[in-house]
Amino acid sequence: MSFTIAFYEIGLAYGGPEEGSWWYETGEIVRLISITRTEGAALAIASRANRLLDRVQRHHRPVHAAAYDGGRFRALVFAGPPPASFPVERPTYS
Repeated sequence: MSFTIAFYEIGLAYGGPEEGSWWYETGEIVRLISITRTEGAALAIASRANRLLDRVQRHHRPVHAAAYDGGRFRALVFAGPPPASFPVERPTYS
């Protein structure tokens, strides 16, 4: 089995009006970073990439800010090929 690490641009999507409205995090793939044979190696690469992204993006608005207009990225790890976007299925309120 292989593990992939990919960059995603993070955003928010409106979930619905329940309980005063709710939002959920979304992401669109930007770039495939690496493919590894072990989960440990993939997690180490993603962790290092996210530490660097945190430093580079420290002046960007947070994803949950009302004035957020994009530009935040995260490195995520997947077993197998990464999805084009997440979540694959829209979450439901429970």
